[in-house]
Amino acid sequence: MSNEEAARIVASIEGLVPRVDSATGELLSAAYQTSGDYCFTIEGPLKIDESDILDERFDESTPKFLYQVLVEGSRAESVPHAVAFAQELARRTDGRMIDPQCEEAKPRRPTASAAPKMQLHLSWFRPNDGKSDLADGYLAAARKMFSTGAPTRFGTYEPLQGILSEQGTNDAEFGRMYKEKCSAKDFHFKGKGLRWGSITGWSRNFYLRYQELWVVLDLAALKRAGKIGAVEDFLVEVAERTGSFFAFAEVNATPLKTASSPHYLGAWSGLPSSPQWLTWYSSGYQDVVLPYLTEGVTTRHASGVSHRWTVEPSARDEIDLLLARGTWVPTDLLAPVDPDNNRKVLRPAVTVPPQINAS
Repeated sequence: MSNEEAARIVASIEGLVPRVDSATGELLSAAYQTSGDYCFTIEGPLKIDESDILDERFDESTPKFLYQVLVEGSRAESVPHAVAFAQELARRTDGRMIDPQCEEAKPRRPTASAAPKMQLHLSWFRPNDGKSDLADGYLAAARKMFSTGAPTRFGTYEPLQGILSEQGTNDAEFGRMYKEKCSAKDFHFKGKGLRWGSITGWSRNFYLRYQELWVVLDLAALKRAGKIGAVEDFLVEVAERTGSFFAFAEVNATPLKTASSPHYLGAWSGLPSSPQWLTWYSSGYQDVVLPYLTEGVTTRHASGVSHRWTVEPSARDEIDLLLARGTWVPTDLLAPVDPDNNRKVLRPAVTVPPQINAS
């Protein structure tokens, strides 16, 4: 998990804020929002190798990374917050939380392999200009053309505090909570057809230069409901309503999206390093990207273009075979990463959307 994603989990816990190294973007600790006092420290991800695994075969099913969550100074009031963070981290990474004071890790037993459950991740990015209407724009678009994306529960931490009616009679509550509670913390939601959704904080003083909206959908369920054809229109509708400079749909077999460039503190890192099934580019981005959308279908819209490589949703390795080239766009549109840690960005991309430079 990237530092940005882990920091968002801290921010999702009521009363906490992340502490991030201003030079490297590394997540260092969590602090109490009201007092600024230390709550707990986060170390990781630490790579696990065979010497760390006792009495167990080291194979593809063995966990490869470890996070340590430390409460120093025996501060009893901090322990529940640390446990809540560790549980949510484990949930989002398909991992397991272990309290070494209370239990020991049990050897993992081989299990029958099952076909991976494919997910569709939709992500939108817009400049962080202090506007707090991103939640309103998303919900309005879902109500208009993509009911699967409409939330039923929402809030700033689990269990989610707000409930939306299917008829939309109290939709204003969704946007109101985001405006009032999420200047510097994430907003979360889910629904009957929506596994999870998240929106970053809107304050210009927040550590992100841009706002991100991300939802996770069950790909098989979308296919059964005949909703695949509506995904592109929905992606574009949200992008145009919210002023997004870039958006994409990623197909993978994990609860987390893996395509976004890792966050670079105070900047937009750049486009994903690999091509994604469906993308949106604002008018400021489209001219530099269009020459490289050599396959698939490109559609022009009032404020940008949308593009899909294949008719049916495809994972990045399938698209790589289709393109058969080193990088899908020139390297000046991509963020250079640390060769020893592909989740660490060395600097932002050379070419970024004009909206980001102007914000």
